[in-house]
Amino acid sequence: SPDGREVAFTLGTRLVRAPVTGGTPTTVCESGNARGTWLERNTVVYTDRHRLVECSMSGQSTTLLAGDSAETFTHAHSLPGDRAVLFGIQRGAVTELAAFDLRTSRQKVLGIKGSNPRYVATGHLVYVDLDRRVRAVPFDLSSLAASGESIGIDEEIGVEFGAAIMALSRTGTIVAPSTSSTERALELVDRSGRAERLLPRVGEFSDPRFSPDGRRVVLTVGSDIWLFDRLQGALTRLSFDSSATR
Repeated sequence: SPDGREVAFTLGTRLVRAPVTGGTPTTVCESGNARGTWLERNTVVYTDRHRLVECSMSGQSTTLLAGDSAETFTHAHSLPGDRAVLFGIQRGAVTELAAFDLRTSRQKVLGIKGSNPRYVATGHLVYVDLDRRVRAVPFDLSSLAASGESIGIDEEIGVEFGAAIMALSRTGTIVAPSTSSTERALELVDRSGRAERLLPRVGEFSDPRFSPDGRRVVLTVGSDIWLFDRLQGALTRLSFDSSATR
């Protein structure tokens, strides 16, 4: 939510809200989508395939914009002061950014090929281009137009189901997992944040699980399962199938 006290998310087919301090979620809409944005006027705007929908906290839904059957709307994001909502228009394999002016109820295509648009306080529109790289371009709120050249600000990031695996603060700080390499370290991290490297080398490590007594760790290395003995420091291959993971 704009004040940071609540979070909206999908629960089954419902869009719900809940306090960040804990509590029972309450239903906002019976039909929702996680790719939404919470406006300052206390409504939620989300994309529903060929539609851009606004839902009040009382559950009343209004279609703001309807596209044709060849268009799919994605990733709504509100601009400061509820000036407009940024979103993506996907046609085939290409997604182009657009803005829906909440004051004039008109759509404006921005001429930028990419997805996952975000606006940050530096006056930039941040998005993911077709090569899955994070880029930023100066953006004017009054005219809803990009100006100048875009610049690359991060390496390739992960994308799942069309959504960039990243979080972006209003001041422009990005948090994203690295996808530049499959090489990972196997570490044990306690609740205070202290990390202990279990293996000196890195590798294609994933999905570690402790044995019941905590002495050993079973993990995926590439496409096989291995056992790591914490006391002996030995890594032993367990599976010899064509592919075994998790």
